[in-house]
Amino acid sequence: MQAQVSKGTEVVNVTKDYTVDLKKSSCTDKDGTLVIASGENSLAMNFVATNKSYSLTQVTVNVNGLVGNISSSDDKSDIEAAFGASYKCNAHLKLTDPATNVTLETWNLQLQAFTFDTAGKFDTALVCAYDMGDNIVIPLAVGCALGGLIIIILIAYFIGRRRVKHHYEAM
Repeated sequence: MQAQVSKGTEVVNVTKDYTVDLKKSSCTDKDGTLVIASGENSLAMNFVATNKSYSLTQVTVNVNGLVGNISSSDDKSDIEAAFGASYKCNAHLKLTDPATNVTLETWNLQLQAFTFDTAGKFDTALVCAYDMGDNIVIPLAVGCALGGLIIIILIAYFIGRRRVKHHYEAM
């Protein structure tokens, strides 16, 4: 992922020298913490597992004096994926701690918790809603075509019904 932490006009890039800190990271069956650090600076991502999926519940930021606890309930960020799948979002995501106004911005994010390929590769990715875009041209065209077809069928039905009237002959 690429990321930066900001508060007001102060912006710190956290992509360049940060690596996974295996000593501070932990994982159990129900929850896990991934710590990405560079010296004293760190990002700690907490994951919680449910029956069939996992989700990112909190990110603790401590970078160059910018400290914040970002909860997924605060930001309405649905970073969630099924077991055996990764979460991928190329779009620019902003996660903010409302108490301190510390913002974590990420892009080109791909993460996977609890189950991971032994070769170190991500499993099939669940693409975030922000990457889907707002392209409504195709659904709009299909809807208009189907609506037009229904109108043509109704007109043909009423014309055909008007023409075919059974007249009985007298004997």
